[in-house]
Amino acid sequence: MIESDKSQNRRKILFFGLCILAIFFFFYFLISPNKKYNTIKVKEKQSYQHASSLISHLPYLEYDNLDVELVNKEMSEDYQNIIMNQDSQFTYQYTEGKKYLSLVTMLNQIDSKTGYPYPTFKTYVFDKKTKKRVTDEELLERFQVTKEEIDASFDKKMQEYYQGELDSFYLKQEECDYACFLERRRIDKNDKFQLYVVRDQLKFYRGFMVFSNDNDEEDFYRNETFLFDIER
Repeated sequence: MIESDKSQNRRKILFFGLCILAIFFFFYFLISPNKKYNTIKVKEKQSYQHASSLISHLPYLEYDNLDVELVNKEMSEDYQNIIMNQDSQFTYQYTEGKKYLSLVTMLNQIDSKTGYPYPTFKTYVFDKKTKKRVTDEELLERFQVTKEEIDASFDKKMQEYYQGELDSFYLKQEECDYACFLERRRIDKNDKFQLYVVRDQLKFYRGFMVFSNDNDEEDFYRNETFLFDIER
């Protein structure tokens, strides 16, 4: 009889303990965010090797909200369009700071007019606190930057590049002025800049043609990242 009572007590204690444990986990998962989705993660979804030996890489963002879903859809569509062209390439990189997660995709395509590769960029900036995508207008307001300052920064850099090509004898000023240089580089004043945040500093991407008739100019732009600072 005594042993039976002890056995019943042990079962009651065990049952009570399991109930407490179940309640604990219930509230833990109810209140605490799922660790998998606590932050936006950038992962590689797939890659594709073109017949030209170029390799394209498709990223995806791991987080459950509409902004992420739309960005993943857009990147996937761009990637699918690129891999159908054997002379093109789709790549990406991302930067994570204290406040922002920034991802950029580069579509490197052959220009139909020149036959040379031309990079185009798309950037996606997310607020790490809200997990929402930040629009260009919001970024300009947060960093107190104007579109005119961005255009001026890019123009100043292109002026430096133009002078560098003159100094390196790639161009002769009497044969090709600054407007000619911009045309050679396929730079249009209406081209859209792509905002990007690096270490919580606002920068921008803008592509241009890197080409050469005798391969010398390619050396001049060999380390070009197409990521520019905003000078104020």
